[in-house]
Amino acid sequence: MEKLITLDHVSKHFHVGKNKTLVAVNDVNFDIYKGETLGVVGESGCGKSTLGRVVMGIYHPTSGKMIYDGKEVNLKHTKDRYNYSQKAQIIFQDPYASLNPRMTVGSIIAEGMEIHNMYDKEKRMQRVYELLETVGLNREHANRFPHEFSGGQRQRIGIARALAVEPEFIVCDEPISALDVSIQSQIINLLKELQEKHGFTYMFIAHDLNIVKYISDRIAVMYLGNLVELADSDEIYAHTLHPYSQALLASVPIPDPDKEAQKEAKVLSGDVPSPINPKPGCPFANRCVHATEKCRTETPKLREARPGHFVSCHILEFKLSNHAGRLSPSDTDIISQSPKNDKGENSDYYTDKKKVDRLQQPYQRAFTPEEIQKIVTAYQSGKASYELGAEFNCSKTTIVKLLKQQGVPLRKSGRTRAKVDDKKVIRMYKEMHTIKEISKNLNVDTQVISRCLKENGVKLRSRWDYPEK
Repeated sequence: MEKLITLDHVSKHFHVGKNKTLVAVNDVNFDIYKGETLGVVGESGCGKSTLGRVVMGIYHPTSGKMIYDGKEVNLKHTKDRYNYSQKAQIIFQDPYASLNPRMTVGSIIAEGMEIHNMYDKEKRMQRVYELLETVGLNREHANRFPHEFSGGQRQRIGIARALAVEPEFIVCDEPISALDVSIQSQIINLLKELQEKHGFTYMFIAHDLNIVKYISDRIAVMYLGNLVELADSDEIYAHTLHPYSQALLASVPIPDPDKEAQKEAKVLSGDVPSPINPKPGCPFANRCVHATEKCRTETPKLREARPGHFVSCHILEFKLSNHAGRLSPSDTDIISQSPKNDKGENSDYYTDKKKVDRLQQPYQRAFTPEEIQKIVTAYQSGKASYELGAEFNCSKTTIVKLLKQQGVPLRKSGRTRAKVDDKKVIRMYKEMHTIKEISKNLNVDTQVISRCLKENGVKLRSRWDYPEK
């Protein structure tokens, strides 16, 4: 993909008193590609909105540089700022404070076109009417004032204003945080429709992690002005590596009472450090259960832990060794924390690359060569990956990846499906056995049971349809 924006060691500091400096954004590096949506998440006060305003040119960076479409942008120069404002626009967080109450909606939307000398007066108003209809409003609304609209309608006006100068890049600074849930979904769907139609590039800042996952292609996690993790949205949810990101995602409620009750709580201890004159070292060190002396004295750099997955953490600093599929620690302190085998030697690591597991240990699973041979032999003899996962106390995904690394040809799920007695499965299901119970009884994966029932035209019940036992 082609890069649209590159931030190179960008920082933003504010002087808040004598010899006091508030570090709002600290040495941030990332790229934004054309046509993608980069989601930025983090707790309040972590520097998300400041970063968005720096990218927009509202704040000038204290250090670092920004490159737009291959050219460095110096927003201190009036001409560069004028040209850049047509290419990049922003949708502000507060739909009430971001609209001038003394101007009509038509004047608000047309203001950018007037500044950039776009169209004549008649064509300009025609463009205003088109934009209002694009965002779901009527052309009659052009003569009204902002106080005559609801919050959701005002945010639509803000979106129309951002689209007026036909930008390539839009910063969405928490555009839905002040809106009701039903209105939030309308605004999110509108933004996605506009992106598909016009090919916009978004930087989407928000607190709601579920919405960020829905709309974003990649997600950046910030903590105290620092970028701590960056990866594709699916990757960062499936393989969360940084301890702060794990705690952040664990705080998202699951709309299932059973799963929510079983979810492991990750409560962070300690207080958030002050961003004023911050101490050296990792900003998350005083709240991290894995922190070492190195974490408290040396600031970690953003490094690639998995393909396209970048993490800023000393505990997770790995590099690929010469052996295929193995990761070796890059630091002697980390090696000393590795799990040992029976001989007291460090085990080899095969990878799921989830370096922090549910037991809050530095590594997820280490397999000795003897275990690997047992897994390969058992799989070749007919055992399924989920059976081996249960036997070796790890997920079936880890088993599958290990088998691939060993060059073992994987069987298709149809082989497992062929072993299932359809009539027996249907009979047990009609006798009010759950899919989980049938799976355990027949020693077959639950997905295979579900597929068997669907193929035989059996309508699956919800868990509420079963009698209490």
